[in-house]
Amino acid sequence: MSRVFELQIIRAANLPIALLILLLQRTPLLKVIVSAEMPASSLVSQILKSAIVGTASLGAFHSVSAATELVTNPTSNEVTPIPAEVGVPFTFTFSVVGAQTLAGSYSVDPAELPPGLTLIGATGGVLNSASGVIGGTPTQAGTYNFTLNAWQNANGSGDQIVYQRIIEVMDVASLPPEITFQPVSLTVNPGSGAFFTVKVGGTGVVTYQWKVNGVDLPGETEPTLNLFDVQLADAGSYSVVVTNSAGSTTSNNASLTVDANGTGRLLAISTRGKVGKGADVLIGGVAIEGNSANAARTILVRAVGPHLGTLTNPVPGFLVDPQVTLYSGSTPVVSNDNWGDAPDVSEVVAATAKVGLEAFANGSKDSALLVTLKKGPYTVIVSGVGNTEGVALVEIYEVLPE
Repeated sequence: MSRVFELQIIRAANLPIALLILLLQRTPLLKVIVSAEMPASSLVSQILKSAIVGTASLGAFHSVSAATELVTNPTSNEVTPIPAEVGVPFTFTFSVVGAQTLAGSYSVDPAELPPGLTLIGATGGVLNSASGVIGGTPTQAGTYNFTLNAWQNANGSGDQIVYQRIIEVMDVASLPPEITFQPVSLTVNPGSGAFFTVKVGGTGVVTYQWKVNGVDLPGETEPTLNLFDVQLADAGSYSVVVTNSAGSTTSNNASLTVDANGTGRLLAISTRGKVGKGADVLIGGVAIEGNSANAARTILVRAVGPHLGTLTNPVPGFLVDPQVTLYSGSTPVVSNDNWGDAPDVSEVVAATAKVGLEAFANGSKDSALLVTLKKGPYTVIVSGVGNTEGVALVEIYEVLPE
């Protein structure tokens, strides 16, 4: 064969090479072609070898890679980091779809993952499964590039697909806590109850330590400090230190005055604030006092949301669907979503009129509770149904007997 004729054949043969590469990339017969016996001098052999090299360079030189896709939750790609937070549980699920057979195993170098995260169920960095999860609780902020290997067979063997991913771990507690609601000063009678509460903006995991006159109150480590059967010795200046991994913030001082000559009685208390998602709730407290363990008071509790939009001066951004829950310690006692669905709705209406409040509109999503409580401290929490957010008002009224 003359040199000119050979070059003409090569030019003609090169025309479909791109198409041939594409076909080889998408066909499970590639390995058969690779292993076929072809004379080294064959022009067709040279074309096929070129095509095989081309497909290998495209990352397609394995049977499980034909038209494959890595499906993940959350959705990910090679350049956009997957977000995570220090101290917050994290999961990243994945599986390869579209291959001729399911993947037999996955592998990740544990040293490439953020501290606190692992390929769950893996032994020596290899997981024998058709799908997998990288999970745990990150402990260190940073950007972590890792390689996820999908293998055709178990134990990290056979053909392989390589996926590059990035996890970016943020430390949401990079600043000391911000107190968004300060404790309020109180004046009470001896034997009465009192409470101080504080609200903190979203700053990760926080701890609380209440103080009186600058001295720690042992065991008082909750957002609300409940005092009951208050005596003259309890008068003083109360504050709370709120701490996260970045530092501490001390609240304003709130004074507790005990009026030995007072004959008054606290019948109502209310406060307004922003209700956020998750644990970012509105907290109130009440303490029932009395001379015996069986002392009891009837209390009307309201979580006001949509009603704020009907006032003469409407409150913008009100919470559209509040839910109120009353706790004794950490135990929920009673809860209500929509006030009109309460089993004792007629009694709620009567109590509302008795304490002189404006009734909620029929069908509104405001919430209300009417409950008789024994002596002791209680906490009221207002949250948004379905993670709704907005401004809400919590009201606590004593309903006096006839």
